[in-house]
Amino acid sequence: MTAPTCGIFVGGRSQRMGAPKGAIVWRGESLLERAVRVARGAGMAPVLVGDASPYGAIVPDVPRLADAPAGVGPIGGLSALLAARGAQVFSVAVDMPYVTVETLLALRAHPSRAPALAARREGRWEPFFARWDVARVGTVVAASIARGAHALQPLFTELGADVFALEPRALDDWDTPEALPSDARLPSDARVPSDASSASDARVPSDASSASDARVPSDASSASDARSASDWNARPSRSR
Repeated sequence: MTAPTCGIFVGGRSQRMGAPKGAIVWRGESLLERAVRVARGAGMAPVLVGDASPYGAIVPDVPRLADAPAGVGPIGGLSALLAARGAQVFSVAVDMPYVTVETLLALRAHPSRAPALAARREGRWEPFFARWDVARVGTVVAASIARGAHALQPLFTELGADVFALEPRALDDWDTPEALPSDARLPSDARVPSDASSASDARVPSDASSASDARVPSDASSASDARSASDWNARPSRSR
């Protein structure tokens, strides 16, 4: 059986952070390396979606996928991802340090038959933690781009998407150097290109009310990830 494709959205100015977020080093690996490891641990084939040039030689064995078309925002990356093989594709953002193998496995195994399945927080969809049915979503995305409708939120309504209940802080990220935990650091040689587009800036929060009784899974592939729950509890929730 062919492994489903997991698109890791990597484009980013990350202006408030001052460096590409995927290059942040946390617990011995960059967030990009971690995202690739988690995707593979969940039995998926990772691809980098968007402008991956700021990451140089990090994970050079992972395919790159440019937005198609370019210049239309994140929907261009989604359009490119939907051209991948397989019945389903998955989307995650590179700067989601608390997404685990178990989280992705749960998303993959969810029984929903809706064209799209995604987390929510504060009443909005999270397009960068989602599962997409290639055949049914691809035509809708293509039609949206053709008529100049590039926003992702209305797309979920049009598709009749289902909610993936998840503890909201499982999708938390770090927006500034001051927000980094003590065991995370910026790479000293990272520079942010001025013309890059940001998947994390475009991402919307997920819905806390939809997952009040959810449990945050730990990452079976890394013992250190078991400490993530304490990190969430120690840090107040932020709006992006």
